[in-house]
Amino acid sequence: MIETRIKKIFDCLTKDHKYYSSKKLSDAIEVSDKTIQKDIKDLNEILLKNGARIISKRGKGYKFAVTDDTKFSFFLKNDWVKYSFEDDINSNENRIERLLSQFLLTNKYLKSEDLADELIVSRSQIQNDIKEVRRILKNTI
Repeated sequence: MIETRIKKIFDCLTKDHKYYSSKKLSDAIEVSDKTIQKDIKDLNEILLKNGARIISKRGKGYKFAVTDDTKFSFFLKNDWVKYSFEDDINSNENRIERLLSQFLLTNKYLKSEDLADELIVSRSQIQNDIKEVRRILKNTI
């Protein structure tokens, strides 16, 4: 499991509750300013429903604030983990494992376009992964 960018932003903003510019956050997380702005928008949508928010102040940056202690505490204990970590589906090993499972558990044709969409990779990456799946299956038979 890997940390999401949203969690990394959250960790930065809650470290000392100071203002952070998008540039400072983008340097810390190693993504563009635009990505930070999009992720902060997404994070704020989550937080607004759960007793917190991100304050944005022109010239200063972004700052974390709790608006409802009880609601936010409940969110941290019960739901935050859903947003904090994700399986690294884009790792080569995980993709190959998922492809193997799909090929072994289905009796219908699978389109490479559908597999690429499902795994969020290009068709050429799927073709390369299928070559590896074939090699694995050939060695186990």
